[in-house]
Amino acid sequence: MPNQPVETAQVSLRTVLLSMVGLWLCYFLLATLRGALIGLELQGELLWRRGLVSGVGVLVTIALWLILRLADNRRLALKVTLALLVSMPGAVLIAQFNQWIFKPLEAKVEQDLGAQRGVALRRDEAGNLLVDLPQAAITPPADAGAASAPGTPRSVIVAPAPTSAERWTVVFDIALGRYFVLLAWAALYFASGPST
Repeated sequence: MPNQPVETAQVSLRTVLLSMVGLWLCYFLLATLRGALIGLELQGELLWRRGLVSGVGVLVTIALWLILRLADNRRLALKVTLALLVSMPGAVLIAQFNQWIFKPLEAKVEQDLGAQRGVALRRDEAGNLLVDLPQAAITPPADAGAASAPGTPRSVIVAPAPTSAERWTVVFDIALGRYFVLLAWAALYFASGPST
């Protein structure tokens, strides 16, 4: 019956917002529980940052809803296709924000790790992770000669700076998880409306 009108979804704004907050609260609690179980340090720092990421997740989900509700009177196949397409940029946005908000903790973790091991870890201008070792602790390079006095610390690269491709790989890995969170919410939204 192609001329039959499609029923309009009647999902209240309150239900929509509660579902978004509930989903991202669940993400927040599971991520916090995981951090506690594996013994992540700096839990206070992690909590408020994770809370901000969850808040951004709610805002992105609101934007997703505003787009999906334009297709409320359309066939389910179109709704699902729209959700699959629109969720990816939203997930990348959340992942980028996640990277930005957690970036300052990287230096703290590196400093704590260095303190535990009794060495000074630092990053150079290029982003390489360096450790300063006393000259006696390492084999002097063949061309060092008299240029390095005994006992003078020498910096050794422990981890090279991540390349642009490596940084995007990390963002994509985070985005993939957030993508499925957004799709889970979209499935809840579709399930609460009439089937077409």
